[in-house]
Amino acid sequence: MSKSDMTVIKRDEREVAYSRDKITKAIYRAMIESGEDATEDDAEQVALDVESDLILEFYNEDQIPKVEEIQDLVEEKLMKAAYVTTAKAYILYRNKRQKTRLKRKKDRQENPLLSNDFLSKYKHQPNPFPTELGEFIYYRTYSRWLEEEQRREYWWETVKRAVEYNCSLAPTTKKEAEKLYDNVYNLNNFLAGRTLWTASTESSKKYGMSNYNCSFTVIDSFKAYQDLFYLLMIG
Repeated sequence: MSKSDMTVIKRDEREVAYSRDKITKAIYRAMIESGEDATEDDAEQVALDVESDLILEFYNEDQIPKVEEIQDLVEEKLMKAAYVTTAKAYILYRNKRQKTRLKRKKDRQENPLLSNDFLSKYKHQPNPFPTELGEFIYYRTYSRWLEEEQRREYWWETVKRAVEYNCSLAPTTKKEAEKLYDNVYNLNNFLAGRTLWTASTESSKKYGMSNYNCSFTVIDSFKAYQDLFYLLMIG
């Protein structure tokens, strides 16, 4: 079997192309986080060892490995290669990701307007930004940091967060929510920039005015200054 024929079964049962590069990057991130004295070449060697076992145990037997089985192999190979600290960091990372997945599953149950089936077709598309500058501005300004995953949001996640918040403000049908999501995702409609940044955060839940994007007031009293600074301080 050639490498181009190798596939993996993801948690949602989709079959996708196998990627050694993704395994290498995940191992190297764990090495960096653990402080292990290792290089990216060391991470790739562990990934090659994992790949060898995948070929022997799965692909040569006409079986397709699941993501969890590959991750189990990564842990095993790290331990055998004496990268014990990295193995611990990798296990903790898997645990964090599992907690995040469970939280997202709960969120989807509480916000059924945008189902996982609907969102799945957007998750793995390249970002729709027409220029690199536009993509840079998005990541710099609107993509929120996900502490549990140690990364910034992807565009589909930002749109989901913002659309769900907007749909919570007034009665909205599933069809309307999906149409709004598709339009915003594909840049046919644009929500307020402030909403893209604050929507569905604790600030937006406690202080609705944190979603104000543009407004003005006549500076004709001291209280006008109070209003201005209040709005600035809440976002």
